[in-house]
Amino acid sequence: MRLLIVLILLCALPVHGQSFVTGVERELSLSMNPEHPSAGERVRFSLEGYAVDVDRSMIVWYVNGKEVARGAGLKDFERDAPRLGSEETIRAVAEEVSGIIGVGTALLRPGEVTLLWEAQSYTHPFYRGRALPGSQSTIRAHAFTDLRRGTARIAENDIIFSWYRDGARFSSGRGLSSVSFQGPTLFDSDRIGVVAESLDGTISARSETSLRGEDAKLELYEHHPLFGTLYHRAFVGTVLNLEEEQKVATVPFFAPVTPRDPSLVYEWAAGGVTTSPDPQTPEILTLRREGEFNGVITLALTLSSLSDIFLKATNTWSIQYAPETNFSNPFLSL
Repeated sequence: MRLLIVLILLCALPVHGQSFVTGVERELSLSMNPEHPSAGERVRFSLEGYAVDVDRSMIVWYVNGKEVARGAGLKDFERDAPRLGSEETIRAVAEEVSGIIGVGTALLRPGEVTLLWEAQSYTHPFYRGRALPGSQSTIRAHAFTDLRRGTARIAENDIIFSWYRDGARFSSGRGLSSVSFQGPTLFDSDRIGVVAESLDGTISARSETSLRGEDAKLELYEHHPLFGTLYHRAFVGTVLNLEEEQKVATVPFFAPVTPRDPSLVYEWAAGGVTTSPDPQTPEILTLRREGEFNGVITLALTLSSLSDIFLKATNTWSIQYAPETNFSNPFLSL
């Protein structure tokens, strides 16, 4: 009788080799791409994990508790991020035939950050474009954020900014919305990114941009004795010169220093003959007609730097001397 009771008790004990209990939820990973979505951006969710075979499971997707999709092995799901200030709870439930259940959850909270930058390289005062990063130029970047809880925007001082170059973080801090850094070397490129996060890490946004090191570019302008450098009249093609004597000025676009920096070396040549400018104004050259010469000469300029071996720019211009001389108003083409 006692032996029978023992056998009955042994049969009632659980089997230790059994690895699941029907109805018990196992934790799964629910990844989100992009990790820091903006409002209206398409987001892809992927369910992963070893506790449940998601490829052999029936998977049901929920948004804020409402079923939106289901399917066998449906481990990926896409949805547009909601408007700023709102959030959605994304939940995926995977159930194997055996009854094992796995659950993954993610919060979708969009944010916005705009990344702007400018290079501290030279352009003339009336240049309407953006200064590009020349050799050894310093770059200043600024992040403009829009992170919200409901209708309230999170103050800049309550945001953690993390700055990245080619995936490696180089600076971070609370309220650090602006940074300065050395730009890429000549012909190289850098991927600059910023992640802005609320203090509790629940709301974030990311932005990236690509920077490419640019060669300095030389442009030539007339330097008028009364009006100075005429920045609206760049020399293009063959330029007609009716003067016996004329001054021209070059602008070294995107050089890291101003035109009169002592580290710059100007090598001028007119008609194949080396011509030396005034050391006080090396960017300005005086052209003089030789006798009764009429025809075209080539003006060439090479710019280099004593402190930067990567800074080197060249350009040539054709100038045609004509026999007639008359007065022309330099501002007629404005």
